[in-house]
Amino acid sequence: MSLTPKRTQYCVQLSNIKFRTPMQTAMLTRQWETFERVENYNDVVYQQLQKGNRGTLYYQFSNMTEQRDYTAGQTLHLNYYTALPASTFAPISSRPMPDGPVLIKAPQCTPMAPIVASAAAASATTMAAADMAIHCVVSSFNATHTYQYNFPSAEEQMAYRRAAQALDAATTPSTPDYTCRVPMTRR
Repeated sequence: MSLTPKRTQYCVQLSNIKFRTPMQTAMLTRQWETFERVENYNDVVYQQLQKGNRGTLYYQFSNMTEQRDYTAGQTLHLNYYTALPASTFAPISSRPMPDGPVLIKAPQCTPMAPIVASAAAASATTMAAADMAIHCVVSSFNATHTYQYNFPSAEEQMAYRRAAQALDAATTPSTPDYTCRVPMTRR
């Protein structure tokens, strides 16, 4: 992204936390910097949203540890800067969507389910449509992010794989089997 953050950036301040080990200092610094990094990224995304670019998403955490570091970093900011209102450190991603002309639309994926006749076929079609919806979301996420999507459940991962197999089967042209089958004879 070519824009720079407009939000006030806060340097690491841990002077209000006493009796900490070097390991705790490193952990608290990582948490503080995670909050700053995510908020700076989201600030740039918000600026793009204000300009009409809906093609960029807010920051997506790569794992739960990073999300916990973000929350702990936000708490560290609130604890150190007690004179500032708490809204100063509210997540930028929770702001309302800015009004204005949309120049670049947000990426969308809308799977369509065909009309079916029987209840058993309807159930299979519904499952296939749900699998495709999960595949669309995960594929879009993987295409737009540095980190790969982390599946929250094995069921969701299986649905993604079923949809991927269905897509592979649908896009792979069927070729006739031209292998030569000669019966083995003994001499």
